[in-house]
Amino acid sequence: DDSAELLESLVQMGVTLLDDKRWAAFDSPASREAFRFWTDLYREGLLPREVVSQGQRRAIELFQSGDLAMAATGAEFLRSIQVNAPGIAAATEPCSPLTGPDGKANVALMTLAVPKQSARAQEAVDRAAAAGFEHLSLDLIYGVPVGGENRWEQDLSLACALPVDHLSCYILTAEPKTLYGHQLASGTLSPPPDDRVLEEYARLCEGTKEAGFEHYEVSNFARPGGRSRHNSAYWNGTPYLGIGPGAHSFLDGRRWWNARSNARYLKAAAAGNFPGQQEAETLGAQDRFNEALITGLRRIEGVDPAHLLQQTGVDVTAQPALQGLLDTGRCEWVDGRLRIPEAQWPLGDAITLDLMV
Repeated sequence: DDSAELLESLVQMGVTLLDDKRWAAFDSPASREAFRFWTDLYREGLLPREVVSQGQRRAIELFQSGDLAMAATGAEFLRSIQVNAPGIAAATEPCSPLTGPDGKANVALMTLAVPKQSARAQEAVDRAAAAGFEHLSLDLIYGVPVGGENRWEQDLSLACALPVDHLSCYILTAEPKTLYGHQLASGTLSPPPDDRVLEEYARLCEGTKEAGFEHYEVSNFARPGGRSRHNSAYWNGTPYLGIGPGAHSFLDGRRWWNARSNARYLKAAAAGNFPGQQEAETLGAQDRFNEALITGLRRIEGVDPAHLLQQTGVDVTAQPALQGLLDTGRCEWVDGRLRIPEAQWPLGDAITLDLMV
């Protein structure tokens, strides 16, 4: 559902979505001009039809395969394109957004910028630090099937040398209907050997520790005072309120979420039936126990059995698989809490599954 991108582009083009009475305000000269602009692009073949029907991710796939010259996207896609399509990345240079005759930058005319491996990343972080941002975080990907043997070591060394206090590091996984997934399925690329991935993870743990980072969650590392408070709230089961299309909320074992579609979200609000666009689920005791295990055993603190029993009615110490996991060193007791040792975190999902109900 990429309606958010379309609505955003309409606003950028001067369209008023709602009037003073919160009713739809599309019937205006600006709206008709904006819709005419989009339909002309579509009719002239400048806007690929599969992008209209399949959305933003399809546009990224087409760009990565070399079938699309321009695509509007956010920074979160830049590294994935560099990994999935290094040839395309090498042939792409950053440039400023193109503008129409009225000087407005429109999302439909933006050229995707794929930065090369260079000092730009370091420069961006240095500038953010100089601007006064108190906390800076980087995302890193390991287990990548392309690049030189020292690629991961170089990325890690550079990241640890930058003025950041948080790192989130994830293994590259192949998702359905992505270029990387297609490349693996077709044999164009082969996944990296498991032992190499484990070596990169081990080096990640060593390198971050040497640089003063605490490995406080399977994929997250922080210097003193740099832990992610946002993610920690989710992991601790803290109630939260989400505002806006697609936002999730949680309170007293009940989770609810808003419609992802801006149009549906706004229509429900205008009709005075805001709850009508929401969906919800109530978590039972076993669900709460399993979710607490999944998030808790990924962290260095582990889980408190007494707290789990009080909150869910399920006793983790009574789980049949626990003693075997303790005997083999896959779990351990530390200050009355059950946790998975850092060296066993690569097997954490399987260990946690053995303890779930």
